[in-house]
Amino acid sequence: MDTAGRHAATPRGARVLLLDDDESVLRSVARLLRSAGHTVEPFSSPREFLRRAPAEEAGCAVIDLSMPE
Repeated sequence: MDTAGRHAATPRGARVLLLDDDESVLRSVARLLRSAGHTVEPFSSPREFLRRAPAEEAGCAVIDLSMPE
């Protein structure tokens, strides 16, 4: 959120980390983000995300909070 309490927009062309265990959701959201001009790094496993994501800079992360793992 910015100082006025509004959600800050992710800059066009941002690198977005995407984590979801549902492959169809992962593909759909990745397609939507790419069509908006973003670079998407998809992850279907929380372990893979935790292993790789912290070492890589990103503009934002979209994470499924109700994964079984």
